[in-house]
Amino acid sequence: MRLIQIAAAAFAVAFSTAALAQAPSPNEILLGQSVDLSGPASPRQKLLKEASDAYIRHVNGKGGVNGRKIRVISLDNKGDKDTTVANIAQLVEKDKVMGIFMMSGTSNVTAVLPYLQENKVPLFGITSGSMSLRKHHPYLYHYKASYGDELEKLAAHLAAVGISRVGIIYLRSGFGKENLGAAEAAMAAKNLQVIAKAEVAESGEDAPAAASIVAKAKPQAVILVSVSGTAPKIVAAYRALDDKATLLGLSVLSSDLLYKELQEKVRGIIIAQTVPYPWDRSIKIVAEYQDVMKAMGVKDISVAGMEGYLSARMLVDSLRTGGRGLTRESLVRVLDNTGEQNLGGYRYAFTSTDHNGSKYVDITLIGKGGKLLR
Repeated sequence: MRLIQIAAAAFAVAFSTAALAQAPSPNEILLGQSVDLSGPASPRQKLLKEASDAYIRHVNGKGGVNGRKIRVISLDNKGDKDTTVANIAQLVEKDKVMGIFMMSGTSNVTAVLPYLQENKVPLFGITSGSMSLRKHHPYLYHYKASYGDELEKLAAHLAAVGISRVGIIYLRSGFGKENLGAAEAAMAAKNLQVIAKAEVAESGEDAPAAASIVAKAKPQAVILVSVSGTAPKIVAAYRALDDKATLLGLSVLSSDLLYKELQEKVRGIIIAQTVPYPWDRSIKIVAEYQDVMKAMGVKDISVAGMEGYLSARMLVDSLRTGGRGLTRESLVRVLDNTGEQNLGGYRYAFTSTDHNGSKYVDITLIGKGGKLLR
């Protein structure tokens, strides 16, 4: 009921769906973005945005797409659902964007999907991999594997190295509770026993208490269902009690932030990744990413940057396919008929009945000096 009231307040405007229809500008493709730039997921979101922005500048510097420059209006949702609802209403009704690009937050996306469907606005590329968003939606397109795919990969790794007793520390949020269930299912599928679990506030203030609950059970490994901003507090609290258990996390963790906060204490942490290893220039799309970042003045190469680059690259390819008269409606048609694509080592596909673009998952490990290893 609370969510319905929020949505109703934000969307109660005197526009009909027809009035919100977007007419193409002859010289510009306008996209909207609502991402966490100051909340708990902001450390990683900023890296994604930096890389995607750099690629769009690169494309615009070469004349844009079919003679039209791309402009992205980016609003900070602060990791907050109410702010996201207001942001999307502004982008669609006031700014009249063609589509929404690279949005963050599971509950944020869930809150605005009915509105986007009502107004036929495509949402390409959400940074969340939550399973609750993987049921087919006509206007939502996923460019990467789900958290369920990641957790299955982590469970397979643990089983392969002989680990059978697992703990889980998860966020007290929609993201955390949903993926607790996905983690438990993935462990059970590989006959791994979850012997302890505990929840943590997104602020991380109760991380020591949660770590204590799990550490007392003496697990061989602990799955961290956390976003990047909270993870250092969880790791610090757990490592103060147990320096032997293997710690594993989802792709939303930032190895750079972990190392910056905790130095060598993070050595050995395993992180699932949904993009190719961004330091391997033998992979064509990786070499392309590195070259474009260098040309655009972006110094840091990162997994998050690779993801941001891929999402922008995939979207721009679709914008280009749509021709000069591209609109919201024709962009949806283009995406629905994308078919199998290979971006030099990263394969994806969209059809009218399947918008889950990729199931690619890799395993990485934080090594000495914070270096991410394969």
